[in-house]
Amino acid sequence: MSKQVEQPTNRIKLSHPINLGSGDLLEEVTLRRVTAGDHRKAAARCKNDPVATEYAVMAMVAGLQQEDFDALDWEDVQLIRGFLFDSAS
Repeated sequence: MSKQVEQPTNRIKLSHPINLGSGDLLEEVTLRRVTAGDHRKAAARCKNDPVATEYAVMAMVAGLQQEDFDALDWEDVQLIRGFLFDSAS
């Protein structure tokens, strides 16, 4: 039996909060680490498009619908991207 390991999370306060499709105001996102499965699922959904794959992964681990993630300010996307991908090296 495998031991359940708690994944680290990180909260990022958005520089530019957005209104979600549900009408709720999103002021911060909680991110979890990317798993191999996240990347595999995103790659299968976004065939031959590495940019779309990366954005799909970021939306998944932020717990956002793709449309809501797409509404984020570029500055906030870069913060999210930095946490998820730059810290992996």
